[in-house]
Amino acid sequence: MRQLAIEFSKEDEAQVHYYEDRIKKMPVDVLKGHGVVEEADGVVKLTVDDLTFEEKANLRAMYKQKIGEFLASRGLSTWDYSLLSFDPVGESLRYEILTRDRICQLCGATKEQERLEVDHIVPRSKHGPNDPDNLQVLCAPCNRGKSNRDDTDFRS
Repeated sequence: MRQLAIEFSKEDEAQVHYYEDRIKKMPVDVLKGHGVVEEADGVVKLTVDDLTFEEKANLRAMYKQKIGEFLASRGLSTWDYSLLSFDPVGESLRYEILTRDRICQLCGATKEQERLEVDHIVPRSKHGPNDPDNLQVLCAPCNRGKSNRDDTDFRS
C-alpha cells in the first residue's frame, strides 16, 4: 500500500515542488551552513569522507538522542497534527469535496499549482465533524496558515 502511495505521489507535480522547496530551506540550508553537505545543480552530497561502521553507528545514536531531547523539550505537538489524525476524512468524502470545490477556497490555487487538501472549517481539534458542510478545499500553504486557529468558511 505504501509503495503505491509513493508512486502516485511522484506524479503529483505540486507535491514534488512543495517538498523540493521544503528540503531546500530545511535541512539542506542548515546542513550547508554547518559544512556537512554541498549542493550543485540540484544534487546534494555529503562533504565528509567515507565513514566507518562505528562512526555511522555513533552518528545514528547521537541523532536519536538529539531527536529525543528535542521532543522532550517541545512535546508531541512539535509534529504536524495532521500526521496524528484519528478520524480522517474518508476517501469517498475527500473525493466529493475536491470535486465540489475544485480549487483552494482562499487563494484560488489549482491542483497544478499547489497540493490541495480537505480542511475542516471547524477544526477537528475543536470537535468539528467530518461532514460535507464542515469541509472545504484549501491548498497546503493556506491550510497550514489557517491551522486550527479559526473557523473561517472561505466558500462563496
